[in-house]
Amino acid sequence: HQIFQSHIDEIAEFIDENISGNNMNFLCISGGGGTGSGCVETMIPLIEQLGSPIGVIYILPKATEDAKSKANAVETLAKLAKMSSQDKISTLIVVDNARIEQIYGGLSQSKFWSTANSAIVSPIHTFNSLTATSSEFQNLDPSDFGKILMENDCSVCGVVEVENYQDETALAEAMINSLNKNMLAEGFDLKQTRTGGVLVVGSKKALESLPQLNIDYAFSMISEQTNGANIFQGVYAIEDDADSIKIFSWFSGLGLPVGRITSLKEESK
Repeated sequence: HQIFQSHIDEIAEFIDENISGNNMNFLCISGGGGTGSGCVETMIPLIEQLGSPIGVIYILPKATEDAKSKANAVETLAKLAKMSSQDKISTLIVVDNARIEQIYGGLSQSKFWSTANSAIVSPIHTFNSLTATSSEFQNLDPSDFGKILMENDCSVCGVVEVENYQDETALAEAMINSLNKNMLAEGFDLKQTRTGGVLVVGSKKALESLPQLNIDYAFSMISEQTNGANIFQGVYAIEDDADSIKIFSWFSGLGLPVGRITSLKEESK
């Protein structure tokens, strides 16, 4: 924190020159180390001065990281949650490297970080880019994506790929499985969701062979799991040679991931 404060003028100049004029600005913070944890109280007020909404992508440490890193992560997450409740942060996307380790188990250290970065960016980029286009199947309106982004409190994202998508219950089962195993952070109560979005994405050929009944059933399952929250839906065709369907999900307005925080506190002792 002291290092950031001592260079505040240089940081402010960099921010003004490089991100001024954006519709929304994102700050990505790795929560375990001193640099990420120490930047919060300097960077967010500086970015706030630009007048655009602020999103934070906050990354919890891997299971193998040390106790100090885990203690830093919990302390900083509490600070960010308070800022979100004060409307200083529009969305707080929580990502857990320990969960990514589980999803992509067996990767070498060199491949883990590039895979983790891609896993974090992919859902955000997909929602942002596809909702800005028109779909011949079903649009998720950009203004509705804006509602997901502006919900405050915590958000969590994920993606799951479905190969047997023509089976009547395959999409629904994949979505439910995704909520348990493929979201990028654990410990959330998804029944707290206030607003969310689900995108069904695949090649035009795959989507044209996908029965509407399968999609409707899957969306009804998501509604049930989120206690009837306002879940916006979109179906988009992309250039893709794979004979599969990908389901991207984003749930906003959540409380803190209590179960994961409890684990981190225990591991930090």
